[in-house]
Amino acid sequence: MILQTNWLNKLKAGLIQSQEYVMVTLIILLGLIIRLGLLLNTVDFHGISNGKIIQALLIINNPGNLGYWTPVHPPAHFLFVIAGLKLFAPLVIAPRIISLGFGLMTIFTAYLYLKLKFNREIALFSILGISLYSLHIIYSIIGTSETSFHFFLLCSLYVYEVFKLKQKRYLLSILGLCVGMASMCRYEGLLLIPFYFVFLGKEKKQLFEFTIYALIIPAIWMLVNYSAFGNAFKFIQSNNFIIPFQLNWMRQQGIRVEFFDKLFFWPKSLIKTLGVGVFSFGVFGLGAAVFKREKKLLSSLFLMFFAVFVLNTIKETLYLQPRYGITLGLILIPFSIYFFYETVGTRNKIISRTIILIMLWTMIIPIKEQILTTPLSAPLFARNTALYLANNAETIEYIIIDDCGDEKYREPIKVLSKINPKFFILMPKSINLKGDYLIDEKQFFKALNANNVTTLVYSPYGGLNDILKLNSEAETQQRQNFLFTLKYKSDPYYIYEIKRVVKNE
Repeated sequence: MILQTNWLNKLKAGLIQSQEYVMVTLIILLGLIIRLGLLLNTVDFHGISNGKIIQALLIINNPGNLGYWTPVHPPAHFLFVIAGLKLFAPLVIAPRIISLGFGLMTIFTAYLYLKLKFNREIALFSILGISLYSLHIIYSIIGTSETSFHFFLLCSLYVYEVFKLKQKRYLLSILGLCVGMASMCRYEGLLLIPFYFVFLGKEKKQLFEFTIYALIIPAIWMLVNYSAFGNAFKFIQSNNFIIPFQLNWMRQQGIRVEFFDKLFFWPKSLIKTLGVGVFSFGVFGLGAAVFKREKKLLSSLFLMFFAVFVLNTIKETLYLQPRYGITLGLILIPFSIYFFYETVGTRNKIISRTIILIMLWTMIIPIKEQILTTPLSAPLFARNTALYLANNAETIEYIIIDDCGDEKYREPIKVLSKINPKFFILMPKSINLKGDYLIDEKQFFKALNANNVTTLVYSPYGGLNDILKLNSEAETQQRQNFLFTLKYKSDPYYIYEIKRVVKNE
């Protein structure tokens, strides 16, 4: 009788496990279908991701030049993009495939972690929520570093929980490497080093081993920064220098960026991207966990990132980009489900499951709005401009592209043109006393001559208008010692051929 009971228990456990595998597979498949469908029907017109493609191509073509490893963005994602550019064709799809792969692996890793931290059912509902999370969907098909960062972040959370259970020292090495990789995908990952240092306890050997492995990859990046720029901490200082100027540019465009706009930016962003229900119940669930002193690691992680985001936004050292808040959204999703299990779940599972499914269903609502507000299509003028450059690449030597009132178009146009990025010359700029970027007229004409620039992609709405004031109706116009001949129009861009004026002696 005992043997029969044991056999039945094993059979029941096996059936439950099989159902679990099927559910996880179906949810990840749902996430894949949504993301792949969006990928196949859009283009990645994101300025940052296209800028990374250009930088990666420069690194591939100039492997010994450390100067192309810009400190503004962490290097790990560039390594993935470089590998992708060599493996996939056409090149524009490579970073998107990488993001998609990491996005799907994030969903699976989230399940492993949340099953340990909460329970199987909360984990299943949570990854369903992640599969429907608007920003996670979008940035799983855009070639930026978010999904790679979240993958290594969740790997670190899972490894930490396994280490607490098994106390195997080799897991500390894996934990440290996961944290190091996360920090080299996005710089906020550096916060994980002191974070885990606190939670690992007072055992000195554990702390030392974790810290050594966590610092290996950042230390290599510091050496690169020192070799290339003479400053090992250049990567930390770069964002603090650039972001205030980006915010000043927003203000120049008439966009309001006041104290309360910055203070409430992250809650408002989370409501827009998660939906009111998941955000509200996520906050309730987080509050309940803090009150009960449960889920300390995950709740502390949310509070740390939220506090850092708000503080740095107010200080204007963090740009107002909703994609940074995906980390916060991924943590709030399981807490929103946890809240229902803590309130009505134990008394009536059918009611709690129904409410949770309805709440998760509301996450579909923000998807359309986020797709429409994210650069997932190339405007006709940008495609036309890139096509002209591509068709005339053989007669073009070096190119300068002006902005057209918005700088986000320049890098995607470069990528769409498929012209070697070394032929695009950066616009010479200076900074005035107000902290605004201005084009230096003297340096601009000097750059035209020194770099043998033959093509100008100009816009009357861009920064060059104050210097050139080119008339789009005139065929050829002279500015200083250069002739600008109009070759192509695709408003707001006008493409000019540049020739030097030959002086008679």
